[in-house]
Amino acid sequence: SIFSNSTTATRLNSIPRPRFLLASHFRDIITSSGMASNHKHVRKIKFKTSWWHRRKDSLLLISFLEELADNNETIEELALNVGPEREGRRRSQRARNRMCEGLRHVLTTNTTIKTMRLEAGLEDVIFYVFSESNAIENLVIDFDTADEIGPAFQERLARDATNKRKLKRLSLVGHCAEHRSTRIYDPPKFCLDPFVSLLRSPHSLREFHISGFCLDDDIVELAETIQSNYDQCPLEAVTLSECITSTDCVPFLLAALDILLGSSCKNLRKLGIARNNLGDAETTSIADCHLKYNTTLQELDYSDNPLTMDGENALVSVLRDCNVTLQSLDLGLPLPRELNFCIKLNQAGRSKLKCPLLTKPEFVDLLVEGEPEDEGPTAEADGLSVVYELLRQVPHLWTV
Repeated sequence: SIFSNSTTATRLNSIPRPRFLLASHFRDIITSSGMASNHKHVRKIKFKTSWWHRRKDSLLLISFLEELADNNETIEELALNVGPEREGRRRSQRARNRMCEGLRHVLTTNTTIKTMRLEAGLEDVIFYVFSESNAIENLVIDFDTADEIGPAFQERLARDATNKRKLKRLSLVGHCAEHRSTRIYDPPKFCLDPFVSLLRSPHSLREFHISGFCLDDDIVELAETIQSNYDQCPLEAVTLSECITSTDCVPFLLAALDILLGSSCKNLRKLGIARNNLGDAETTSIADCHLKYNTTLQELDYSDNPLTMDGENALVSVLRDCNVTLQSLDLGLPLPRELNFCIKLNQAGRSKLKCPLLTKPEFVDLLVEGEPEDEGPTAEADGLSVVYELLRQVPHLWTV
């Protein structure tokens, strides 16, 4: 449940087991007796920096966080965003100092918080979180509200991430068109060297996501770095979305895909290359040179690339005749019916049909998985088509 301006403590107590708490008029909630102890089922809380500008409100929030630290061991995610800074830089800095004071109570005692979502502009809070908490597994930093993203910040972030043994997922979101407001930004330059050092170290990351940063030719070196340390520190998910600023730099991305989708990165399950100016020719090359032979990739985010029917047909051809492992494909729009059919076949376990030791009971299980889950004539027809195709491919398992 998501609670907005009209939320009151009474309504909060009357709604059964909310999982996500977002409140603009937070006084009604915080001043309710025992909020932190009575709502142990809340998993995520989002704060706005603007709430900390007034000293009276800050004291309420600090008291709430103290109670949260003492009585609640179920919070798994904290999200902090900057919000409008109409109060001026001096008051904003005071707000951040109060936020650090409040977070100290939670981070030093709570071991269940695994995810922190932060915005640039909260640099001191970000590094405070890193220094105080050893339980963070998922760190998401959104730079979309920052006018400048300096190299010093990126270098310190990469250095601190190297020392976090439990950090599994690091996501850096730059000035992405997906989240962009009415202001127009140029993509910030990605500082490659500190993150190359991070990826070459004995890190604990399993997912590394970059969106909305300018990589261009540096994307090849980044892919080579991931490959070089893959045996010791294999990444299972990589995102390189909106990292190519012009069509002239697209060949660098294709060279990086030669590395990431090769046999060396055998544990890579998810890949994101959205919004990278990949047209029909590039899509055909990716399909024929990579997807055709890849047997490990399961999810591909290819959204918002300038595809026409020719590019879609290239994907259909490879998925229909060769690739049996890709189970999720995002083009930013509903998939064409034939492409969706190939994906559903793979989801139903078409790769298992290649095994000569497949038994009849195992095949029946595949048929059950291929049945439609959604209601409606279209979903039913698609599900029956999947079942029919599975039957057609292995007639020796069901024919007399």
